[in-house]
Amino acid sequence: MAVVAEVGQERWSTSQRGVALVAVGVGLVARWWSLGGSGVSFDEAFTAAYSSLPIGDIPGALRANDSHPPLDYLLRHLVAGAHSEFWLRAPSAVFSGAALVVVALWMRRRGWFGVGVVALFAVSPFQLLYGRQARMYALLTLIGVLLAVLTERWLAGDRRARIAVAVGALLLVACLDHAGGLLLAAGVFTVPGLSRERSAWWWRAAPVAAVAVWVGLWSSSFLDQASRNTGLWIPRSTPDSLDGAVNGMVSLLEGTRWTVTLLTVGGGVALYVAHRRLGRVWLSLFAVPFAVMALAGLHYHVVLPRTLAASAWAIPVAWAALVEWTVRRWVPIGVVLAGILAVIVLRSVPTAIRFDEGYERPVATAVAQVQPGDGLLVHPYWLWPLAWWNDTPGRGDAPPPAMEGVDGRYWLWPGAQPTGRTWVVEPKVYRLDTSRWQMCSEWQELSDEWELGCVVTGGS
Repeated sequence: MAVVAEVGQERWSTSQRGVALVAVGVGLVARWWSLGGSGVSFDEAFTAAYSSLPIGDIPGALRANDSHPPLDYLLRHLVAGAHSEFWLRAPSAVFSGAALVVVALWMRRRGWFGVGVVALFAVSPFQLLYGRQARMYALLTLIGVLLAVLTERWLAGDRRARIAVAVGALLLVACLDHAGGLLLAAGVFTVPGLSRERSAWWWRAAPVAAVAVWVGLWSSSFLDQASRNTGLWIPRSTPDSLDGAVNGMVSLLEGTRWTVTLLTVGGGVALYVAHRRLGRVWLSLFAVPFAVMALAGLHYHVVLPRTLAASAWAIPVAWAALVEWTVRRWVPIGVVLAGILAVIVLRSVPTAIRFDEGYERPVATAVAQVQPGDGLLVHPYWLWPLAWWNDTPGRGDAPPPAMEGVDGRYWLWPGAQPTGRTWVVEPKVYRLDTSRWQMCSEWQELSDEWELGCVVTGGS
């Protein structure tokens, strides 16, 4: 249909296409470069441990021990058995790379503005960080981009029922991937505004149906997860935390806070002025979910950049619009602004690519010291996936048992009679009271944050 092809400008020129292709190439390389080179974070170890359970056990285990839906864990079940950092993260790189390609196709009729969007998305620290981690956020970003494309098609006049059906299906996947999908569904619902046309009601039915199916499949598990308050470390809504959420979708540096938010708000205004239809998409799929998160955050701990991973495409779009608007009026100032935005983004790129929480290596050192017949106690109990990742007995089975009277998980190494020795690995901020036992080794400093000691426990 003609309305689908119309997006504002003619196709890219040869030079614009060349710059965009280079940006896409750089972005794809950055997503795959040394993908398995860094140690797993705690969250990635958690993903690996629960993805490795028998597939029928995954939903129930997550209901009891996590705060997320099961889709990402079920998908990674296919690669978790390889026990490789590369393969564990590969699905994220696939989803993130696909999102970049979709953005490039989406922007191919928008001149230098579109090229700017592609370039910013390609090297976005947020996209690179979560496009290289074994977590559910890369799939959420891909769904967000696809929904933005479909939303603009619908606003451009393509009101076929299949568009609404596709939107509903994508929203269901988003909701089963992360609770942020519910915020996205709220934004999608607002797209038709006050229109009473039949097509508008079909559109509104899509998010309603997606959330209804989610309610039937996962809402009871979600309520169980929420009742345990495992996310108390996540901020509630304050001006500082909301600014931090916007900043975290662009930069991994604290020094860019407030600057990023002001640039994003200004870019949203510029986008709405110069590209009204895309501006409506931006308002519905970024501003509305952000507002819903802010309202929910008055009572719940939800304010994180990655909660809005499905809306992260909106910041490169806003920033490119801000540069375009400035260049059309004051070329030198626009060029300077483009340079400032590039510096803000590029300063965080090395950190995003080389990100390593630093947890795997000290825990691996601890696990390597355990001999047959010895025990290993991980304290506190919820850190057990970090040890599980490093060749512990029974890996792939259910979590190790709790040690009686201790906040920890315990393995007994096979291959010899029990020695009565137990190696205790813990972060320094969670010290275990070991005064009840005799020490069989002085505490060893594994890193600035981790330590290892040996006590005589007589077994589990």
